[in-house]
Amino acid sequence: LSLIKAEMTQNLARRGGADRIQFRYFEPDTSVQGRTLAQVSSEWSMNAVDAALEMLKKTSSIGIVSFNMNDEDVHRFMKQEWMMTCSDGSYPRWEEGVPHPRFIGSFPRKIRKYVIEEKVISLSQAIRSMTGLSADIFQLKDRGYIKEGLVADIVIFDPENFTDKATFTDPFQYSEGVEYLIINGEIAISEGKFKDIRKGRILKKK
Repeated sequence: LSLIKAEMTQNLARRGGADRIQFRYFEPDTSVQGRTLAQVSSEWSMNAVDAALEMLKKTSSIGIVSFNMNDEDVHRFMKQEWMMTCSDGSYPRWEEGVPHPRFIGSFPRKIRKYVIEEKVISLSQAIRSMTGLSADIFQLKDRGYIKEGLVADIVIFDPENFTDKATFTDPFQYSEGVEYLIINGEIAISEGKFKDIRKGRILKKK
Protein backbone atom coordinates (compact mmCIF):
# COMPACT_ATOMS: atom_id res chain seq x y z
CA LEU A 1 0.00 0.00 0.00
CA SER A 2 2.84 2.37 0.80
CA LEU A 3 4.28 1.83 -2.67
CA ILE A 4 0.89 2.50 -4.27
CA LYS A 5 0.52 5.70 -2.29
CA ALA A 6 4.01 6.82 -3.25
CA GLU A 7 3.33 6.23 -6.94
CA MET A 8 -0.05 8.00 -6.72
CA THR A 9 1.55 10.97 -4.98
CA GLN A 10 4.19 11.22 -7.68
CA ASN A 11 1.64 10.94 -10.49
CA LEU A 12 -0.64 13.50 -8.87
CA ALA A 13 2.26 15.96 -8.64
CA ARG A 14 3.09 15.34 -12.30
CA ARG A 15 -0.49 16.25 -13.23
CA GLY A 16 -0.32 19.51 -11.31
CA GLY A 17 -1.96 18.58 -8.01
CA ALA A 18 -5.39 17.66 -6.68
CA ASP A 19 -7.01 20.86 -7.90
CA ARG A 20 -6.20 19.82 -11.48
CA ILE A 21 -8.32 16.65 -11.30
CA GLN A 22 -12.08 17.05 -11.79
CA PHE A 23 -14.52 14.17 -11.51
CA ARG A 24 -16.88 13.73 -14.43
CA TYR A 25 -18.45 10.43 -13.35
CA PHE A 26 -18.73 8.71 -9.96
CA GLU A 27 -21.84 6.57 -9.59
CA PRO A 28 -21.61 5.86 -5.81
CA ASP A 29 -21.94 9.58 -5.04
CA THR A 30 -23.06 11.82 -7.90
CA SER A 31 -22.51 14.95 -5.78
CA VAL A 32 -18.79 14.42 -6.43
CA GLN A 33 -19.30 14.89 -10.18
CA GLY A 34 -18.08 18.25 -11.42
CA ARG A 35 -15.88 18.84 -8.37
CA THR A 36 -12.12 18.55 -8.02
CA LEU A 37 -10.15 16.02 -6.01
CA ALA A 38 -8.91 18.91 -3.86
CA GLN A 39 -12.49 19.92 -3.01
CA VAL A 40 -13.56 16.37 -2.23
CA SER A 41 -10.53 15.53 -0.11
CA SER A 42 -10.94 18.78 1.86
CA GLU A 43 -14.58 17.98 2.58
CA TRP A 44 -13.62 14.47 3.68
CA SER A 45 -10.79 15.84 5.90
CA MET A 46 -8.10 13.68 4.35
CA ASN A 47 -5.26 14.09 1.88
CA ALA A 48 -5.91 13.72 -1.83
CA VAL A 49 -4.34 10.28 -2.23
CA ASP A 50 -6.31 8.80 0.67
CA ALA A 51 -9.52 10.33 -0.72
CA ALA A 52 -8.83 8.79 -4.13
CA LEU A 53 -8.24 5.38 -2.51
CA GLU A 54 -11.51 5.66 -0.60
CA MET A 55 -13.30 6.30 -3.88
CA LEU A 56 -11.59 3.33 -5.53
CA LYS A 57 -12.83 1.10 -2.72
CA LYS A 58 -16.37 1.89 -3.84
CA THR A 59 -15.86 1.48 -7.60
CA SER A 60 -13.10 1.22 -10.17
CA SER A 61 -15.25 3.06 -12.70
CA ILE A 62 -14.32 6.70 -12.09
CA GLY A 63 -14.24 9.30 -14.86
CA ILE A 64 -11.98 12.33 -14.55
CA VAL A 65 -10.92 15.44 -16.43
CA SER A 66 -7.25 16.31 -16.03
CA PHE A 67 -6.15 19.94 -16.47
CA ASN A 68 -2.46 19.58 -17.27
CA MET A 69 -1.92 20.70 -20.84
CA ASN A 70 0.42 23.54 -21.74
CA ASP A 71 -0.99 26.32 -23.96
CA GLU A 72 2.33 26.81 -25.75
CA ASP A 73 2.37 23.13 -26.72
CA VAL A 74 -1.22 23.32 -27.94
CA HIS A 75 -0.40 26.35 -30.10
CA ARG A 76 2.76 24.78 -31.48
CA PHE A 77 1.01 21.59 -32.57
CA MET A 78 -2.03 23.43 -33.89
CA LYS A 79 0.07 25.40 -36.36
CA GLN A 80 1.39 22.29 -38.08
CA GLU A 81 -0.09 21.61 -41.51
CA TRP A 82 -0.58 17.93 -40.68
CA MET A 83 -2.54 18.57 -37.45
CA MET A 84 -6.13 17.35 -37.70
CA THR A 85 -8.98 18.56 -35.49
CA CYS A 86 -10.75 15.87 -33.49
CA SER A 87 -11.92 15.00 -30.03
CA ASP A 88 -10.80 11.86 -28.23
CA GLY A 89 -13.80 12.04 -25.92
CA SER A 90 -16.43 9.33 -26.08
CA TYR A 91 -20.02 10.46 -26.48
CA PRO A 92 -21.80 10.25 -23.09
CA ARG A 93 -25.46 9.80 -22.35
CA TRP A 94 -27.17 13.17 -22.37
CA GLU A 95 -27.09 14.88 -18.95
CA GLU A 96 -25.38 11.91 -17.32
CA GLY A 97 -22.41 12.89 -15.18
CA VAL A 98 -20.24 15.93 -15.89
CA PRO A 99 -18.23 14.96 -18.98
CA HIS A 100 -15.50 16.94 -20.68
CA PRO A 101 -17.04 19.80 -22.74
CA ARG A 102 -15.00 18.70 -25.78
CA PHE A 103 -17.67 16.15 -26.74
CA ILE A 104 -19.99 18.99 -27.78
CA GLY A 105 -17.83 22.09 -28.20
CA SER A 106 -14.45 21.14 -29.72
CA PHE A 107 -14.92 22.44 -33.25
CA PRO A 108 -16.59 25.80 -32.54
CA ARG A 109 -14.14 26.36 -29.69
CA LYS A 110 -11.17 25.98 -32.02
CA ILE A 111 -12.57 28.63 -34.34
CA ARG A 112 -13.74 30.97 -31.59
CA LYS A 113 -10.69 30.76 -29.32
CA TYR A 114 -7.76 30.00 -31.60
CA VAL A 115 -8.85 31.68 -34.84
CA ILE A 116 -10.99 34.67 -33.92
CA GLU A 117 -9.82 35.59 -30.42
CA GLU A 118 -6.17 34.50 -30.19
CA LYS A 119 -5.38 34.36 -33.92
CA VAL A 120 -3.12 31.33 -33.52
CA ILE A 121 -4.11 29.98 -36.95
CA SER A 122 -6.14 31.21 -39.91
CA LEU A 123 -9.79 30.34 -40.49
CA SER A 124 -8.92 28.47 -43.68
CA GLN A 125 -6.34 26.33 -41.87
CA ALA A 126 -8.81 25.55 -39.09
CA ILE A 127 -11.53 24.52 -41.56
CA ARG A 128 -9.11 22.37 -43.55
CA SER A 129 -8.05 20.60 -40.35
CA MET A 130 -11.69 19.73 -39.70
CA THR A 131 -12.74 18.70 -43.21
CA GLY A 132 -10.46 17.88 -46.11
CA LEU A 133 -7.49 16.82 -44.02
CA SER A 134 -9.66 14.52 -41.91
CA ALA A 135 -11.19 12.95 -45.03
CA ASP A 136 -7.74 12.46 -46.55
CA ILE A 137 -6.32 10.81 -43.43
CA PHE A 138 -9.27 8.43 -43.08
CA GLN A 139 -9.38 7.88 -46.85
CA LEU A 140 -12.98 9.04 -47.21
CA LYS A 141 -12.94 9.60 -50.96
CA ASP A 142 -16.40 11.15 -51.28
CA ARG A 143 -16.30 13.67 -48.42
CA GLY A 144 -14.31 16.50 -46.92
CA TYR A 145 -14.45 18.89 -49.89
CA ILE A 146 -17.06 20.94 -51.72
CA LYS A 147 -16.88 19.44 -55.19
CA GLU A 148 -19.36 18.22 -57.75
CA GLY A 149 -20.13 14.55 -57.19
CA LEU A 150 -19.12 14.44 -53.52
CA VAL A 151 -21.48 14.00 -50.59
CA ALA A 152 -22.82 17.35 -49.37
CA ASP A 153 -21.81 17.64 -45.72
CA ILE A 154 -21.71 21.41 -45.24
CA VAL A 155 -21.79 23.75 -42.25
CA ILE A 156 -22.58 27.42 -42.85
CA PHE A 157 -21.88 29.48 -39.75
CA ASP A 158 -21.78 33.09 -38.66
CA PRO A 159 -18.19 33.73 -37.51
CA GLU A 160 -19.31 36.59 -35.28
CA ASN A 161 -21.61 34.33 -33.27
CA PHE A 162 -20.08 30.88 -33.78
CA THR A 163 -19.01 29.79 -30.31
CA ASP A 164 -19.02 26.92 -27.86
CA LYS A 165 -21.19 27.18 -24.74
CA ALA A 166 -20.24 23.95 -22.96
CA THR A 167 -18.11 24.35 -19.83
CA PHE A 168 -16.32 21.98 -17.49
CA THR A 169 -19.05 22.35 -14.86
CA ASP A 170 -22.00 22.68 -17.26
CA PRO A 171 -21.08 20.70 -20.39
CA PHE A 172 -24.55 19.94 -21.77
CA GLN A 173 -24.94 23.18 -23.69
CA TYR A 174 -25.22 23.33 -27.46
CA SER A 175 -22.90 25.60 -29.40
CA GLU A 176 -24.28 28.63 -31.21
CA GLY A 177 -23.82 30.32 -34.57
CA VAL A 178 -24.66 27.58 -37.09
CA GLU A 179 -27.04 29.08 -39.64
CA TYR A 180 -27.34 26.11 -42.00
CA LEU A 181 -26.28 22.48 -41.72
CA ILE A 182 -26.45 20.07 -44.63
CA ILE A 183 -25.94 16.37 -43.85
CA ASN A 184 -25.77 13.88 -46.71
CA GLY A 185 -27.39 16.46 -48.95
CA GLU A 186 -30.33 17.15 -46.61
CA ILE A 187 -30.78 20.46 -44.77
CA ALA A 188 -30.89 19.67 -41.04
CA ILE A 189 -30.55 23.25 -39.74
CA SER A 190 -32.08 26.20 -41.59
CA GLU A 191 -31.81 29.81 -40.40
CA GLY A 192 -30.43 28.53 -37.11
CA LYS A 193 -33.31 26.15 -36.41
CA PHE A 194 -33.08 22.34 -36.29
CA LYS A 195 -35.56 20.72 -38.69
CA ASP A 196 -35.57 17.31 -36.97
CA ILE A 197 -33.94 15.71 -39.99
CA ARG A 198 -31.54 12.93 -39.03
CA LYS A 199 -29.49 11.93 -42.05
CA GLY A 200 -26.15 11.28 -40.37
CA ARG A 201 -24.65 7.82 -40.52
CA ILE A 202 -21.56 5.95 -39.38
CA LEU A 203 -18.75 6.17 -41.92
CA LYS A 204 -16.52 3.20 -42.56
CA LYS A 205 -13.10 3.34 -44.15
CA LYS A 206 -13.35 1.93 -47.67
